Amino acid sequence: MMFNNQYPTHNRVFTLNRIGYDPFIDFLKGICIIFVIINHCMPVKVMEYTAFFFWGVSAVPIFLIIQVFHAYKRGVNNATINYRRLWKKIIYPFLICELIIFIIVSVRYQHTNFYAYISEAISFIKYGGYGPGAYYPWIYIQFALILPIIVPIFRLNTKVCCLVFIIISQITETVCSYCEMHQVLYRLLFFRYIFIFFLGYLLVKKGYVLNKYTLMISILCLVISSYITYSNNSFSPILYPFVNPVCHWFCYIYIAYLLLFLLETAYNHLKKAESIMHFFSIVGKFSYEIFLFQMFYFSIVYEWVYERLHYFVINNTLLVISSIFLSILLCTIPVLLYKKIRKKL
Repeated sequence: MMFNNQYPTHNRVFTLNRIGYDPFIDFLKGICIIFVIINHCMPVKVMEYTAFFFWGVSAVPIFLIIQVFHAYKRGVNNATINYRRLWKKIIYPFLICELIIFIIVSVRYQHTNFYAYISEAISFIKYGGYGPGAYYPWIYIQFALILPIIVPIFRLNTKVCCLVFIIISQITETVCSYCEMHQVLYRLLFFRYIFIFFLGYLLVKKGYVLNKYTLMISILCLVISSYITYSNNSFSPILYPFVNPVCHWFCYIYIAYLLLFLLETAYNHLKKAESIMHFFSIVGKFSYEIFLFQMFYFSIVYEWVYERLHYFVINNTLLVISSIFLSILLCTIPVLLYKKIRKKL
């Protein structure tokens, strides 16, 4: 993370180190994977009361912005597809995780014949996998394959490039809504994240400049997102109705120009708290492994844990807090311990 002095001093600029290690990226990934875990165990009503939709649900867009940044940080013309890394780091662990979940689910429901297993397998394939967030690896793969292909677009003027991505994003969403694309398919496709290609490129080129104009635009986007979230108006067929309320292209503007600056501020204030910083940083280093483990946890273990917790905690508020806190611990600590033991061995 660094600051750019080419802008007036009253403008704040958010950017990341393009050369060398940037500890803020690990911190950011750590915060985001914690958001993912909370998102999968927080009741919807609590999300509404805490406005979780506008900060916690932003984890996947931020992860994708970071992915684009890494792909382009050495220059857009140098973007390539590393098939070996894509298989080893993303696809293979995901498939192993899904296989384990599939076996446990099949045994749990006591499938006794071949057709039952086939039916279960088809269901797994249809939904892109089993477990919360199973769509994300597929989005990651699509991004990895598309990023080198769209490089010519970024040779346009930045403003023209922005307009192109806005038009493509809006037309794609409207067409999908008008054609009533099944939400399962829409969930697995990258369509709702198209504008992040531009935001990631912009982060590499000059960063996010926070001034009175970008702040006003961000607040406007946040207001529109809030209206969609808390009203019954989905603006269909202009916007795709069966999607997370912060997964329209304009939502990513306030994520980039408001939320990231707030997270940067939190990072600067937490630097003195070494234990907290260390936790978020190391969790960020292994964020994908934790993501896979939380899929297993919420698919196989969570209900059992919640039932036992409910037996000891009667107060609903304490139950929610305990469930979230325990889920964070149970989804992160096993992975960190495994990594530590593996490193020693």
